Amino acid sequence: MLPRRQQRPNNRHKPQLSDPIRPRKEKNQDTIKFIPPISPYHLIEEQLFDDPWKLLTATIFLNKTPLKSCKNHLEWFFNEIESPQKLLETEITVLEKFFEPLGLKRTRATQIYYMTHDYLFKNWKSVEEIYGIGEYGRDAYNMFCLGKFDVEPKDRYLRIYKNWYLKVYLGNNNNDLSLS
Repeated sequence: MLPRRQQRPNNRHKPQLSDPIRPRKEKNQDTIKFIPPISPYHLIEEQLFDDPWKLLTATIFLNKTPLKSCKNHLEWFFNEIESPQKLLETEITVLEKFFEPLGLKRTRATQIYYMTHDYLFKNWKSVEEIYGIGEYGRDAYNMFCLGKFDVEPKDRYLRIYKNWYLKVYLGNNNNDLSLS
């Protein structure tokens, strides 16, 4: 039997900030346990390590889109939507404007909205339990927020960063640092 596809929350009950459920406390809100070193590759994940919600949001922006194409849109998004709480106060149709030139505007807006809801309200133990977060989001979160490098990322730039980190900071010389 095939596993069931992850279901989107019911559209009829849009979560409100006034709901009695309180947002979960961010795991690394009080103390950041890992600060990723800045690499010569300047990945966006290196800059967003201290705010996991922003990092996960960026992984949705970057899905099937190179950083060069979406960097300005990502900055515009974070200037307008400063927090997950503000995002939940915004209609999905309003969020679509940030993705118009990037494509998949409805899909990305919906993913970010429901990802934010799960991030705040769901009692998740693994970041993969959050709506819209797949392997890339999981690997980026584990590497840049938790400092766990025991992952085998499929994303090219996460692999490059991991190999660079292992070579430079852990002295592992068996990794290829080429961009190919």
